[in-house]
Amino acid sequence: MCTTQSRFLDKTAARVGGFFNTPTLAKGAFPIGVAGMDFAGLTLGELVQLLTLIYTALLILGAIPKAIAGIQALKDRLRSKKDE
Repeated sequence: MCTTQSRFLDKTAARVGGFFNTPTLAKGAFPIGVAGMDFAGLTLGELVQLLTLIYTALLILGAIPKAIAGIQALKDRLRSKKDE
């Protein structure tokens, strides 16, 4: 066998082996979730809407501390200019 083919096969086996080394639950989580939600009465479109809503809520909750810090910095700046 040619060494170039051998290296190609070794690299391919390493990539595929990485996939097969991951836990089965991790590989099947999304399809299992979609099937479970469909069984519960939610369609795929509704599931995407629900996940988008949750994701957006988490983004907003994550931005609140930064917004509070910005408002506090603005108050401090206005107070320092008022004291001058």
